[in-house]
Amino acid sequence: SLPSSPLRQKSAPDTAEKTVPVIPRGLAASGQYRVTFDNSGDCMRMTAAELMRGITVRIPASLSSELLLIERI
Repeated sequence: SLPSSPLRQKSAPDTAEKTVPVIPRGLAASGQYRVTFDNSGDCMRMTAAELMRGITVRIPASLSSELLLIERI
């Protein structure tokens, strides 16, 4: 007789929105930065001090992502 294997039940996909804190590294302490959220195109201006406190990034669903473009200005 063959050994029995446990049944695996697939879980439902996680569709809940999540937020992720992002703290960039390598910033010039006195710098000003333009932060662009690639998916939405939203853009904001932030100081290095503000960025070092972190940015909250919204991830709309599982298997999705957000790309942040951080440029010194």
